[in-house]
Amino acid sequence: SGLSTTSGSSNTFLGYQAGASNTSGYKNIFLGNKAGVHNNTGNRNIIIGDYEVSADAIANTITNGISNILDLSD
Repeated sequence: SGLSTTSGSSNTFLGYQAGASNTSGYKNIFLGNKAGVHNNTGNRNIIIGDYEVSADAIANTITNGISNILDLSD
């Protein structure tokens, strides 16, 4: 979990490869097998469940499984 994080902070990663590609993303919560595995720089996301986010810079979203529940973008 969070294997590639270099400057990202205030993240919570729990699960096999959760947040594995995160480098500088901050304030993310990724829970589950490969949750947020492709997120590199995205911030303020909550991903719950077995899900590989295809975007590397998602922001302000809540996702459960393969469904985007809520987009909190301004």
